[in-house]
Amino acid sequence: MKKEPDEDYLEGRIISEEMSIDIVEKPSASEAKKPKPVQTKQAGIPAKQTGTPEEENDTDDFGRLRGDLNSIRSYCQDLRDSCHNLKSIVAGKRVPPDEYKTTREYEKFLYDYSEDKDLIEPILKSVETRIRVNDVIADLYSDQIADIRCGWNDILYAMDIFTKAKPEKFMDLVKEIDDLLCNMIVLCEQVTLPNRLNLHLDNMRIGQKMVFYDSFKDEICSKTDATFLLDFMSKQPDAIKGLIDTEAGVIYKASPKRSRQWLTYIAALVLIAAGGLLTYLLSPFLLSLLPGLAKAGTVTWTTLFVAYVGVILGGCIHILIDIVKENQSAASKSRVSVTDWFVWGHINELSLFIGIFMLWFCFIGIVWINQLDFVTSVAVGYSFDSVFDLFVARFDKGVTTRTAEISNLIKS
Repeated sequence: MKKEPDEDYLEGRIISEEMSIDIVEKPSASEAKKPKPVQTKQAGIPAKQTGTPEEENDTDDFGRLRGDLNSIRSYCQDLRDSCHNLKSIVAGKRVPPDEYKTTREYEKFLYDYSEDKDLIEPILKSVETRIRVNDVIADLYSDQIADIRCGWNDILYAMDIFTKAKPEKFMDLVKEIDDLLCNMIVLCEQVTLPNRLNLHLDNMRIGQKMVFYDSFKDEICSKTDATFLLDFMSKQPDAIKGLIDTEAGVIYKASPKRSRQWLTYIAALVLIAAGGLLTYLLSPFLLSLLPGLAKAGTVTWTTLFVAYVGVILGGCIHILIDIVKENQSAASKSRVSVTDWFVWGHINELSLFIGIFMLWFCFIGIVWINQLDFVTSVAVGYSFDSVFDLFVARFDKGVTTRTAEISNLIKS
């Protein structure tokens, strides 16, 4: 039973250039119950600020274009499924070559081709007409639509040869048709995928990772095609609500608003400033109660503040050196690790905030052991991830010992 087109599909509308009127094709019986499309904003296309009829028509045309190409992709996937079933018969040699054309898989493949051909051709003509009458769409997608037409013509030509071929040629021709169908799917995805990908990203939190191929493997032929599409989308970053790591094959959710990205760094600065303020407010406590300060009278709030600045400075140096090392690494080919560190920091805002809290704890640690000179503070901040573990272990040991003493006092 034929797969219904997705809800972005809209019946092809052919606009007559000579008469300057719309001619709407009458839907066939199989298309009569197709759902109406839901118009969504085209990724990467700025929203219209006014509501003139011309601008509304542009928005409608973008929605129709995506809906039509989604339908073409869906039909090509349907035909490719039938192609795979036939290929399994041919490759597995389950029937003699002279009986290939008598198999159910062969008849199903030809039937699906006939049905899908009748559906794809008018949709593709409608898309080509829309390109001719809409200059905005033509500027953005004329090359992709021309490639889709060429890809579809290649499939038609290959199928014509296939229906006349001898059985011993079936395997090579089936593989060729499968590759051509995958190419058509990729060409359609170049136009339709950014918008649908953003719908997925809208349901994710900032910094959450999407494994691209796992999320779209039901419609992408191979990991090679997935890498190609990721590379294609990474070259138009404003169209995607995330940061693409092509090498790893993942996408990290990021806010598309630059103001929200700046908020990450503003919040980090507020946390750092709050640490300085707490150092001042808690200086009497730090100077009088922590056991490491045997000579509390010789240590002032200024000493504590300089040590705190040293710890923060050491942490910043650690991050900067990591960035420089990553940029100079010959093995690093990842777009995420080399470019757009501003967005990368926004994506990892939770880790950034946790790192600041760890620096706070390291500062308390050096106060505890009375090592407040500036050089030591910078060194501790630079190695905060390692020093943090040492301080935690020492703190845990101290708490355990003190708890045992209290328990003995209670028992006695």
